Amino acid sequence: MRVWVIRPGAFVIGPLDGVGRRVSLNPQNVVMRSHALHGFSQTDPRLYDRRVFDTALAAGAAALAAAFCASAWERYLLKKRPHEAAWAASFALYAIASLFLAIGIAGGWNGFVFRGFYAAGAVATVPILATGTIYLHLGRRIGNQVAAATVILTAIGVGIVIATPFSHPLPTEELAQGSKVFGAGPRIFAAVGSGLGAMVVIAGSLYTAAKNKQPRVVQANILIALGVAANGASGLLNSLVGETRGFVVMLALGITLLFAGFLLATSRARVSGDLPYISPSRPRTARSTDRS
Repeated sequence: MRVWVIRPGAFVIGPLDGVGRRVSLNPQNVVMRSHALHGFSQTDPRLYDRRVFDTALAAGAAALAAAFCASAWERYLLKKRPHEAAWAASFALYAIASLFLAIGIAGGWNGFVFRGFYAAGAVATVPILATGTIYLHLGRRIGNQVAAATVILTAIGVGIVIATPFSHPLPTEELAQGSKVFGAGPRIFAAVGSGLGAMVVIAGSLYTAAKNKQPRVVQANILIALGVAANGASGLLNSLVGETRGFVVMLALGITLLFAGFLLATSRARVSGDLPYISPSRPRTARSTDRS
């Protein structure tokens, strides 16, 4: 059945028998419902407005992540640094996860949308981001080994998310908690991958900030660490208390902080010729570039 409410006392189009009927409605309880648009099934206009805001926020996070991906990929094409390719891939996944989130909030959740969101956001994004940190601090040889293992394990995790049946019915009008709809497999890959990946990125950023005393270097790495922490907090908000608004806000905040750290880094790079959050074992390169 489809129902569109135009105004109190108007015709309701599309009831069970397909014939318009004149009805009397309470202006304080206008039902704005359509089974063709699951996400906007609300009995309170304020909840409708809230969903519109959450959708816009998730779409904005997707656009920002896509911009970050393009910036990092452009730098990789210029200098062929593998950590920048890893960052570009990670934020492509951030953009995909945020896009699935926006679709789920706006149009209603189904198996395809939720699995895409969970696979890209909870399983794949942070481990790939952490691979960039490994390249940055431990070099290409070790980075290649870690990257190969990360890609294989992430692919296995994504496959498990796709293949694992839901243990409980999937809510269609709210973001489900992974712990309530998935068994152990997808949740283990999400928890271990995101947890260890976040620890690697935060530790690498704080290490570089502590070793390099340049203010811009410190600021960029602190922003990166805070961004990863905010994204981790978004996952906790959803998995522990099922708070969709808090999840969306923290996700957008995390991507914004990470992008700000990246922009701060690349603005410095135009002067020094190197990313400021690279390990400070190359001071001569930076100084020689400055002189030129």
